Amino acid sequence: MDDLLKDVQKLVRQAARSRKATITVSPEVASLLESITPPPEPAIVEQTGSEEFEALRAEVSECRKCRLWESRTQTVFGGGNPNADLVFVGEAPGENEDLQGIPFVGRAGQLLTDIVEKGMKMSRQDIFICNVLKCRPPDNRDPRPDEKEACLPYLLRQLEMIKPKVICALGGHAAKTLLKTEESVGRLRGKWHFYQGIPVRVTYHPSYVVRSEREPARYKADKRRVWEDIQEIMRVLRGEITPRPEGGADSGTPDLFG
Repeated sequence: MDDLLKDVQKLVRQAARSRKATITVSPEVASLLESITPPPEPAIVEQTGSEEFEALRAEVSECRKCRLWESRTQTVFGGGNPNADLVFVGEAPGENEDLQGIPFVGRAGQLLTDIVEKGMKMSRQDIFICNVLKCRPPDNRDPRPDEKEACLPYLLRQLEMIKPKVICALGGHAAKTLLKTEESVGRLRGKWHFYQGIPVRVTYHPSYVVRSEREPARYKADKRRVWEDIQEIMRVLRGEITPRPEGGADSGTPDLFG
């Protein structure tokens, strides 16, 4: 069954790059497809923004600035509230995102959704989620420097239009791109950074955390560190602290971590 689904996904990608409106399959494949119960669609509703924001979305959908357009099913512009106080910035779309056009909908996406909904007590519709790259790199490989350079203006324009109060950089590619640094996530997290005057908190990418599931102690520690970073973001959103570029945050409340 998995092989069948992979073959169908391949056909969908080919059709997306073709002018043909139909896909031809054998009677056997057609019969198998009819027997499959499709998974429920994620409960994610795309919100529209200003005319300028939607114009940028349309521009991204037709982008051919790098070679990634040749292998994509569709671009993944981002999703959520175009007027959000909090923006999560990840690395690049994966296979599920490429097929659905929605960011963070795979296993890593479920972890991020749990962080937002169960931890922060917010909805994905309250925040905005996007990636440095708007197209999936083949086989989910790391983004290349020329790809990030070509796509970066889109991310910067998104942030300029949204004007969030806080940015959460998920993983090394997002952090290094926004902060123009080569420091590791381990060295960047646990403190405040700034992009164009906007506080930036760096934390581990959800996919990095998910990959550590087979090592219970590491998995627990990674989740704890991510939650510490998220708690600091929540303090800013609640107005409990105001991060300062000079190195520190003004706070009228005790440190949540003791």
